[in-house]
Amino acid sequence: MAKKDSERILEIREKANAQRREQQRREKRNTLFVQLGIAVAVLAIVGAVVAFVVMQNNSRVLEPGASAQGTVSLSGTDNIPLVVGDNAVTLGEKAAPVTIDLYEDYSCPHCADYAAEVGPTLLSLVAAGDAVVNYHPIRIVTNYGVAGGSAATCVAAKNPQNWPDFHAALFANHSQQTDGWGASDFADFAKKQGITDKDTISCIKQGAYADWIFSNTLASKEAGVTGTPTLFINGTMQEQLLSSSGLMDAVKALKGN
Repeated sequence: MAKKDSERILEIREKANAQRREQQRREKRNTLFVQLGIAVAVLAIVGAVVAFVVMQNNSRVLEPGASAQGTVSLSGTDNIPLVVGDNAVTLGEKAAPVTIDLYEDYSCPHCADYAAEVGPTLLSLVAAGDAVVNYHPIRIVTNYGVAGGSAATCVAAKNPQNWPDFHAALFANHSQQTDGWGASDFADFAKKQGITDKDTISCIKQGAYADWIFSNTLASKEAGVTGTPTLFINGTMQEQLLSSSGLMDAVKALKGN
């Protein structure tokens, strides 16, 4: 009888131990599920945040610089309009018989050469009322094109009379050394060019038109521009860049039509 009672007690204990072990396994399993659920929730939140940031960056519309307008004097002609528009610095009367679009990058050596060759011709055509020129500053080569382009546009917007000379000076100033320039360097450069008013210098230091340069670059691709300099005359892309004399002849021919 005592033996049977011992066996029964042992059986009861084994069942109780088995139940305890099973309960412990369930508790561990539940704890693991809770932990996994928290981890999945955290990953989902992180993923949602990352996706939101990516979507914001991908869908971000680069704001163009605030439009501005003023006047300049060229070759004895006063009150020539200069306008900072959606994606260009426009010089000349919109009613001019010929419209020239020039896509250029301040960090592009070929642009510097072309600006030195035809820059004065473009200004003379504008002064004579024969053409209006849309200068599209974009970034193709280095970030000098962005910082320099922003600096130039600050001058166009706030100190328009100095823009033609500053535009030419930025091309002449470009080198491997100045490729590393930041906004403060361009502000110092502007001061050396005689541009000292606080609004313009502050605009340059802030890089106020950097997004505008990027926006112009995107717009240039939509226009079919694949390199700089690229020239359009009355909306038609020129297969080859025109020399000063070629440009004069082309404008003269179009005026006659």
